[in-house]
Amino acid sequence: MEHNKIPFVYTDESRWDNNRDGICLSVTIPNIDMLSSKMRDYNYEFTLLLFDANELLFDDYFSLPLFYYTNGASNEIRYCRRIDEIDGSYSSVEAFKFMFKEKFDVFLSSYTRVEQRTINHAKNDTTDIQAEVVIKETIPSKYIKETIPISLKDLIRKENLKDKINKKMQDTKYINELIQHFKER
Repeated sequence: MEHNKIPFVYTDESRWDNNRDGICLSVTIPNIDMLSSKMRDYNYEFTLLLFDANELLFDDYFSLPLFYYTNGASNEIRYCRRIDEIDGSYSSVEAFKFMFKEKFDVFLSSYTRVEQRTINHAKNDTTDIQAEVVIKETIPSKYIKETIPISLKDLIRKENLKDKINKKMQDTKYINELIQHFKER
């Protein structure tokens, strides 16, 4: 964006996830706590970019992404605490499936947090809202399906935001379909 002189706000100068060339994407809804804090810090409204998961995960243009079941900058991910449980790679089918696991604990620097699916989780919701997919390539604009301008008010009403997203993406593919495509790739 700098090269093309496109104005932007860079909101993650430290990049603790060590993926300086990666684009971190939320899976079904944004990490609302992080997003609202960035909106307050920078005093901006943001725009959500919605992508079709099938295109980002299965188009030959993209290499296999990284699937983080929690925040990629967390000690849990940085120290590869569960690497053996996901076939030794964050780009594996097991890593993808782990994002939807029924229950798991997340090691943080001073405590452990338990993430567990509830009756309110849709099939395509990750267990941890901080789960993310990291795409290693630049994502061309043709892959953007919808844009949704959001304000802090939208973030306060989480269900309204989720409804807004779901209305825009009526054809969301469910996890089993994505896993099957991923295995075939």
